[in-house]
Parts: sequence; structure tokens; C-alpha cells
Amino acid sequence: MDKILIAEDRYGPKTSHLEDDDLVDRLNNRITVMGLTMCIFIILGGVLVAEFKGQHDGYANSICWLKGSYYLPTEDITIPDRSKPRTYFVSYYQWTAFILLFMAMFFLLPRYIWHTFTRLGGLNIQRLIKTIKDQPDTDKGVESVQKSFRLYLDAQYTLKGEMCCGFRCSNFYIGYTLMYLAVKVLYVINSLTQFFLLNAFLSFNFTSFGPEGINKLLSDGDWFESPRFPRVTMCDFMVRRLGSNQHWYAVQCNLPINMFNEKIFLGIWL
Repeated sequence: MDKILIAEDRYGPKTSHLEDDDLVDRLNNRITVMGLTMCIFIILGGVLVAEFKGQHDGYANSICWLKGSYYLPTEDITIPDRSKPRTYFVSYYQWTAFILLFMAMFFLLPRYIWHTFTRLGGLNIQRLIKTIKDQPDTDKGVESVQKSFRLYLDAQYTLKGEMCCGFRCSNFYIGYTLMYLAVKVLYVINSLTQFFLLNAFLSFNFTSFGPEGINKLLSDGDWFESPRFPRVTMCDFMVRRLGSNQHWYAVQCNLPINMFNEKIFLGIWL
């Protein structure tokens, strides 16, 4: 029983490859995290290749990268006055890699909470699963685990009285069930929260981005130029001269990184 139930068995065979979660859990804490990590490397590679080739003036490139830029539709002939607010200000592309990193971390959080709870509870769920899988007869494996679980609760009740890791021993089964359901709810809350936070970080209505993008892609057969992920933007900055002279410049910026951003965030929406 100890070999099955001890959470930290330093000398027993490794069981980290066994699954103590289901497909929905793995979709959140593994597949999604791996996908976001791959996107981070794509974004970082795209930034280095696209932005630091030495083809543009160093100062203009640096200040526009730090300050951000704005989208100007191609049909607009004149550049709007500087005193007027920019309708489509683009400032997220500098932070895309960090946004994806934090998203991946929060998708891992429910799994970490579940593993911490089971470790503090003294049960090694992976060893319980291994016990069932090692039995030719699954029903007998389940019976063996149930018996071991019952013996564990009796031992905890004898050693610690009525309380087992913060729960009454009689309700310890319920405690694990509630925690398992709570982790499922956390996955849902995490997904919904990140969905709405992207509205704030990206400075546009991310909720409607998916249907519009899919509709444009299916109708036109190609990706579209939009104020959400523009490939070409404008940047205004001032250069001081001797005395009180101030020279304002409006330069056109090329953002090929948005070709990746558009596909990545459409994939996240889906």
C-alpha cells in the first residue's frame, strides 16, 4: 500500500509518464502550452529578422519600435494632424511574445494546483493509475485501488484523528472530487479570462476578430489587410535642432511580424 500511496517515492520506479488527467486537461496544459511556446519562438525569430536588418535609420527604427505606430488606410491621401487622436494605434506587437508567455503560464496553473493538492494529500495518483494498468483485469485493478484508498483513509484517521489534510476523513473522497471539479472550472475560467484580457491588450474587439477573419479568408481566398494587424503603419516623431527648432517626421513602417501575429491570434481565437 505504501508503494502505491506515498506521494514522493525516491527509490521506486519513475511514473511521471503516466497520465493522471484526461484529454481536455492535456489540451489545455500540454497541447495549448506547446503551441504557444512554438508561437513565441516564431515571433522572436520574426522580430530579429524583420526589424534589425540595418536597412533603416537606427534612430527612427528604435523610436518607432518603442513608441508604437498607427494604421493609416491606403485610401487616405493625407496624413492626419498630429493633434488629433489616432484611430488605429498599434502598440501590441512589441509585447506579443510576453503575452503568449503569460498565456502559457496560466494554462499550466490549474495542473500545478492539482499536483500540489494531491502531493499534500499524500496520494500519488500516477501510482494508482499504474496499479490499475498493471492488472490484466481492469475491474480487479479498480478494486485493489479502492481497497488501498480505504486503508489509507483508515490509517489517516488513526494517526491524525478526524482531519485529513484539512478535510474530515469521512469527507476525504469528496475533497478530491471537489478539487478535481474545481480544476476543470479553473480551465474554463482561465480560457474565458484570457479571451477578454486580449480585448484590452490588443486594443481592438478580439471577440469579433475570429468570425471576420474566417469570413474574409473564405470569401477572398487570401489574408486581408486590416487595421487590427496592419503590415504597413505610420509613426510620428520629433527631432530637436539647435535652439527651439522642432522638426516632426512622419515615417512609414513595415511590420512583417504582423503576418505571423494575425495567424497566431486567429488560431488562439479558434
